[in-house]
Amino acid sequence: GIPTGETGTIYWTVVSWRGLSSATCPQKNKLTVKRLEGFESIPDEVYVTGEASETGADLSKALPMKRTENGKFEIYTQLKKGGGFKFTDRKTSDPVSYYINASNKLAEANNDELSTVDETAVYRITLDFTNKAVTSLKITKMGVFFCPENKVILDLAYQGAGVWSGTGVINFRQEGWGRDERYKFQLETSAGTKQLGTLNGTDSRPTASSPASYYYVKLLDQNSQWDDKWKFATEVDGANTTVTLSMKADGAYTHTVKVN
Repeated sequence: GIPTGETGTIYWTVVSWRGLSSATCPQKNKLTVKRLEGFESIPDEVYVTGEASETGADLSKALPMKRTENGKFEIYTQLKKGGGFKFTDRKTSDPVSYYINASNKLAEANNDELSTVDETAVYRITLDFTNKAVTSLKITKMGVFFCPENKVILDLAYQGAGVWSGTGVINFRQEGWGRDERYKFQLETSAGTKQLGTLNGTDSRPTASSPASYYYVKLLDQNSQWDDKWKFATEVDGANTTVTLSMKADGAYTHTVKVN
């Protein structure tokens, strides 16, 4: 009976049974608790829609958000300045809608409220329905980070729906022990430089028989030159190559490397 975000008191004691007989301890103890600010009902699915979204206000075309944990969702998407967007729990009629309020908290859009952005850009939006928290990260640049040179060697342009792609010649670096081919991804954001690396650690070059999971991607907690990297396949060295990064919510975060 304690509303979300508020404090209340719970009294507790001990009751014991033996057969049909029971006894209640006369001593009662008190707990003062504060509930999280989350919603009473947490959706299993969340979508982004509205004039400022990539798919416009047609609810049937709303983009899904990725469910990362119970009550937590995220999306990589472009949002436009002007108009508004909102989050819904379904793509059919009469959904429950949510927006980001003036306190940068997630709230129910009971009066058709909408969220807005100050600049047309690609954003990583995360929602936490367990405490109404929202984070918004503006992504200004994405590229292939080449570990041996400690820098981005190929810029990736945003293609839409959480996908970036770029084409160029990739040359491995000659070292005394051989050719170095290690790489990951680096993005410039409103919160500084961040990196994307391998979800499943590896220290081998991929082959035609490598599993799809070799290419799976995660956002890294910290930046480094060498950690959480992949290796380019042997045939990439000196070849014109297209690298595509997919951060789409309806599948695994992954990427492809194609020699043209």
